[in-house]
Amino acid sequence: MTSDESNLVSFPRKRESSLKPVPRFGVAGNPPNFKKSADRGESTRAPHWLAAIGLDAYEYEAVHGVTMTDERARTLGEAARAHGIVLSVHAPYYTNLASLDPGTVANSIRHLRQSVYLAAMMGARVVVLHPGWHKGHTTPATALDRCLDTLSTALVEIEETDGEVLIAPETCGLKAQVGSLDEILVLCALHPRLVPCLDFAHIHARANGRPFDDAAFDDVFSRVERTLGREKLERAHIHYYPVEYADRGERCHHAFNEPEFGPRPEPFIAALHRWNLAPTVICESRDKQDVDALLMKRLYGGKGEKGKQKGE
Repeated sequence: MTSDESNLVSFPRKRESSLKPVPRFGVAGNPPNFKKSADRGESTRAPHWLAAIGLDAYEYEAVHGVTMTDERARTLGEAARAHGIVLSVHAPYYTNLASLDPGTVANSIRHLRQSVYLAAMMGARVVVLHPGWHKGHTTPATALDRCLDTLSTALVEIEETDGEVLIAPETCGLKAQVGSLDEILVLCALHPRLVPCLDFAHIHARANGRPFDDAAFDDVFSRVERTLGREKLERAHIHYYPVEYADRGERCHHAFNEPEFGPRPEPFIAALHRWNLAPTVICESRDKQDVDALLMKRLYGGKGEKGKQKGE
């Protein structure tokens, strides 16, 4: 066994099944169509609404702070289990594990600990995390080192909260952020419960519009597999939608009905088939998260609007 192989995480083997796993497709937050529905954008009703239109994943956005009560979290979790919806949580944007300010670091650890606790309350699988910023550091490498130190400390505290929830550092869209693919892979090698959140729009924007064709997807997935192992690749959380970018990286989200913006859905779906991956795919298209998530699900070959199979 090589030294690299000895560092790869070993997960419990999954039970053999004759059914091929399929991806889960869903939304981040509450789309306009949900807010206009009879469920009126009430987060605890999101599983009911998503199941009704044919989606099966929901990322609860705690991006402005963890404010949901335990009771509401349990209610959301019960609804998700009843409707077959996979849950995830996005931790607050205020988190900056690379900060040189001890107060900011302490608050960042608190935000992450609260997010993991919330996820445990609702039965969510993953907490998505923006690692931090390069600001104040002489090089991106020192910012990454600071992130590693802070995350190590946070994991010791969080282990006491719930060891089942995975934490997913996200590839980030601004070049000033800690969040290149290479940086995320380094962070995720730190601990068994760390898996990557692959936001392909952010990777696209950070690389000044790098086209995502078959070779590009193969490069990303092979790098994750080579660095972290196949089972962490299979547990990767994915964000997918088109984005507008500038020299500094991401500018704003767009939707698939705007063909001038990438990355596009068809090569992504082909890559999932080619790599035999069945991740949770969260769509963050601007105001069309549900519409574009349904599009990706139909492209994959799953159920479409209102749960109807194509051709039924």
